Amino acid sequence: MMVDSSRTTVAVRHGDASLWHEVEAGFWVGSRTGQFLGTIERHRDRFFARDCVGASLGVYPSVEAACCVLDSDRKPKEQSCRKQ
Repeated sequence: MMVDSSRTTVAVRHGDASLWHEVEAGFWVGSRTGQFLGTIERHRDRFFARDCVGASLGVYPSVEAACCVLDSDRKPKEQSCRKQ
């Protein structure tokens, strides 16, 4: 994971698979090749992950852990966020 703090928006790269932007303090939005992955929101020292349809994917101890969950391909097919 790489954090580019030289920009106003912080980009967090999780491997080569996804790109995460901190669009406001404590709120990240992720995408992979232009496809929306979901969001991560920080509340104190916990990170709440939501997938591309807003379903909760749990609470994690770090933004990196939440990114890993959202970046995985283990989501049910019926929750696909690809444009039809």
